[in-house]
Amino acid sequence: MEPEPTDDPAATGPAETPQESPSQDGAQVPDGYRLAEDPAGFTLAVPEDWTRDERDNGVFYTPGDDSSLVQVFEVTEPGITPLESLEAASEHLASQPGYEEISLTGTGPSEGASDAVGADAAELVYAYDSEELGFRKQVVDCVFTADDGTMYAVLVAGPADEWPVQAEQLAAALAHFAVS
Repeated sequence: MEPEPTDDPAATGPAETPQESPSQDGAQVPDGYRLAEDPAGFTLAVPEDWTRDERDNGVFYTPGDDSSLVQVFEVTEPGITPLESLEAASEHLASQPGYEEISLTGTGPSEGASDAVGADAAELVYAYDSEELGFRKQVVDCVFTADDGTMYAVLVAGPADEWPVQAEQLAAALAHFAVS
C-alpha cells in the first residue's frame, strides 16, 4: 500500500516511495541492486551501479574495475556435474599465489534461489592473493543446472576483508536468476 498524499507542509519525506523492481518470480530486488536482463540469455540481480562487460570467459558486472565482480558463464564440458566442475576449478586454481580452498560442497539449490536454479548445484568458496590488484580476494562460485538444462557458473569476487559481501551478492543474483 502506498502512503497517502498529504498537503501538510510540516510532513516530511516524499508522498510516494519508489518501489524496487520485481523479478520475474515477483520477488523484490534488494535495495542497492537492479535486475539485469542480460543479452546473453539470463537475468539476475547485480549491484545497481555496476556495468556489464562481455569477455572471452563470460559476462562480467563490475564497479568499473575488477576489484569486485559478478561473472556468469555456461559450463560446457560434456558429462560433468556441478560438483565435478568446481573440483576441477579448485585443482586448476591451486597454482594461484596464496590459494586457499575454504569450502566445496554439493549444496543443492541455495536457500532463497529462484526456481530457475536447479537442485543440481555446488558451491566453492576460496581465496587467493591477486598479484594484479595487490590484495587478497575471496570468491564464491556456484555452478548449477538451470531449469532449461543449461549449466551455469555464477561467481562473485571481492576483497577478502569485505567477506561476506560476496556471499550476499551471490544470494541476490541467484534469488533473481532466470533464463530468457
